[in-house]
Amino acid sequence: MERVLAFTELAPPTLHRLASVAQQWENYSPIVEDLRAARALYHEYFTAFERGDPRYFGFLLSSYRAPFSIEALVMNLLERCRWVLLKCSAHKVHARVLRYYLEWQQWAQQAWDSTMGRSAPGPLPSVPVRTWYEELWDIRWPYMPASIDNDLRRLLYLRLLRSAIAAELFRKEHGRWPSHLGELVPDYLNELPCDLYNAPNPLLLRRTAEGIVIYSVGENGTDDGGDPVRDYTFFLYDVEYRWAHRR
Repeated sequence: MERVLAFTELAPPTLHRLASVAQQWENYSPIVEDLRAARALYHEYFTAFERGDPRYFGFLLSSYRAPFSIEALVMNLLERCRWVLLKCSAHKVHARVLRYYLEWQQWAQQAWDSTMGRSAPGPLPSVPVRTWYEELWDIRWPYMPASIDNDLRRLLYLRLLRSAIAAELFRKEHGRWPSHLGELVPDYLNELPCDLYNAPNPLLLRRTAEGIVIYSVGENGTDDGGDPVRDYTFFLYDVEYRWAHRR
């Protein structure tokens, strides 16, 4: 998308449509939705198990299909014991799984909210030590700081995209680039887009010899003037340079 905006001139209706789509994607958090879905699935599964619905838990108890032997007798006995332990621990595991997934969902929601310029997220929920009966269920506790970081970079790119579209609309209407992002508020942007790596400070805009660059300070937290390696950048070229760069 950066190359399209940098090297072509899109009509204002197209730019407005792109900005609307980017805003919709920015308002969506896949991590929060995944945690909410996982919590709902666990709840449905444990509820069905506690009610005795065989469609959900019939595979947990398998008969050992070997000819009669001491080994087969022991294996079947162990399976029966495991079945009894699962039934006795289902309610406790059910409650703990829902509570822990809710904590992660609330944390992820707070982490996502912080990208909207609100307070920074608190510490990660501690991963609980599984009890012996939780080991029987082989529950997978969520642990996704890398996914959170990927989602923040996704949101950052969408903000850079919306800011670039707003700057392009400003140029078409005023015949010049904005000197800073504040000029785009409120006609082209509802508010200054927050830099996710420098919250609550906004993204930055700098004039270059061939156009403008809108950028975030990046993971090092230092303003490197829109350096394409150390900062997260979005370049827009002046009209006279666009076709030259395409050649």
